[in-house]
Amino acid sequence: MILVGVTFLFAIASNNGTVDWLIHASVRAVGGRTAAIPWVFFLVTAILTASGAVVPGAVAIVAPIGIGFALQYRINPLLMGLMIINGATAGGFSPISVFGSIVNGVVERNDLAENAFLLFVSSFVVNLLLSVVVFFLFGGRKLLGQRAEVGGGESGERFERRQREQAEGGGPAPVAGSEAATANEVPPLDRDKILTLIGIVSLIVVALLFDVDVGFVALSIAGVLSLIAPGASKAAVGKVAWPTVLLICGIVMYVGLLEELGTIDWLGDQVATISAVLIAALLILYVGGVVSAFASTTGILGALTRSPCRSWRRARSARSA
Repeated sequence: MILVGVTFLFAIASNNGTVDWLIHASVRAVGGRTAAIPWVFFLVTAILTASGAVVPGAVAIVAPIGIGFALQYRINPLLMGLMIINGATAGGFSPISVFGSIVNGVVERNDLAENAFLLFVSSFVVNLLLSVVVFFLFGGRKLLGQRAEVGGGESGERFERRQREQAEGGGPAPVAGSEAATANEVPPLDRDKILTLIGIVSLIVVALLFDVDVGFVALSIAGVLSLIAPGASKAAVGKVAWPTVLLICGIVMYVGLLEELGTIDWLGDQVATISAVLIAALLILYVGGVVSAFASTTGILGALTRSPCRSWRRARSARSA
């Protein structure tokens, strides 16, 4: 439900140009400071994933726009790409994100002390420090002190007038979305974008203040936006991460079968034989890192977080005894 809801909601936000407007408006806010542009993309991507967008989906939305800005302002594309990916990971463990929901749910089911805020802050700080290293390692020092002229973009009236002129002349009409906007052209803030921004903010507020299902809330907001603007939502349905949804459902079912057969308990017992629990967690961390390079990170996270939690619980019980 979380994957379907948030990917549908952010697919609508991508289709109607809301994400594109947010990025361009943020870049304009830094006043042409070239060195700040990569950090804008870091923060925007972190905000998207912290709001519930899945990490691969957020990167897929932001990366093409970020590379366009990198080429426009002569920023190392590798620097821009790494800042976007680090930003997505920085926000990926918020309490309402997919990663955060998986980890916090496993911890809660194993009766361990849960601190969702500490998990989120720790992940954010680590990725922030990593981004500082990346910034200076891949050409960020040369950007310090440089200023670039950032265009003011088009007003809504001017954009609509140009759209009518091109349509009358037989040319392709401009689209107020990420595929048409350039680094110097800010899409107009229209009704659909405002309602989408309100929906995303509402998702964050409701999910944090009330004990409700994040996926249901996201799906409800996306449903309201679909009724208001059916055109943007029609194409968004195809952008829902259906393969990932099926993958997660399959892995959860498979892990549930392994639990019934006792395989997870056996794995936890093997890990628990390691005297230092942190070393056991470190080994599982490396296993998850290697495997997720070739498979779904979300699926692997759901499958592997159970073993260290069980090992930690057994070690705690042993110490208490």
